[in-house]
Amino acid sequence: MPIQAAYYPSFSTILVNYRFDLGTVTVEIENLTTAEHYQTTVDATQGVHPYQISGSSGNWVITFTLSGGSTYGGSFEIE
Repeated sequence: MPIQAAYYPSFSTILVNYRFDLGTVTVEIENLTTAEHYQTTVDATQGVHPYQISGSSGNWVITFTLSGGSTYGGSFEIE
């Protein structure tokens, strides 16, 4: 996997490790329970990039869309 992500509750932050230079990536993070939505487009160079969220309880999804159209995603729950 070219992307690894982990949520750190003490900082309400998702740390994303881009294992390769992926170019331009659109990152969408959504809480399906509260309808919170975050979206940003970044230059996803190799390394760790932080994305701060509210930390609200609920079911969350994160989607990465690469400039070539490939998508990667995952889901997690905050209690």
